[in-house]
Amino acid sequence: MTSHSRLRVLWADDDGPRRMRGTCEGLTRSMPVDVDFAVTVEATISRLRSIRYSVLLLDQMLTGESPARYGGVEVVNALCVKQAVVDFATPSTVPIVVISAAELLPEIKQIRGDVSFLRKPFLVSELVECLESIVR
Repeated sequence: MTSHSRLRVLWADDDGPRRMRGTCEGLTRSMPVDVDFAVTVEATISRLRSIRYSVLLLDQMLTGESPARYGGVEVVNALCVKQAVVDFATPSTVPIVVISAAELLPEIKQIRGDVSFLRKPFLVSELVECLESIVR
């Protein structure tokens, strides 16, 4: 990443921006990045449709529309499968970093095999390293 290029990151996590504020502040001090937040599946998909993001940070346990399905799976499915039917500003090839305290859900890997994974809780330095490896 060049010194003048900024990442546009969508952080989709139902923990909410207030709980992630310290991590986000550390991230913005460590690298050139603009971060938007979404706390629901609907808000995440809406933002992906209207704004072109460089990276999607996605809590796989994001509260979903269906109680039988995790929201992270719904978002990846909408972005990567339904995109052929609905226009998205963010391309289906956007790098996705799945964040979770649990193991990566196999459903996400089946839909989109090339996701990165970051286990919660994580340090700001781990997040920065992950994002830097994606944009190299």
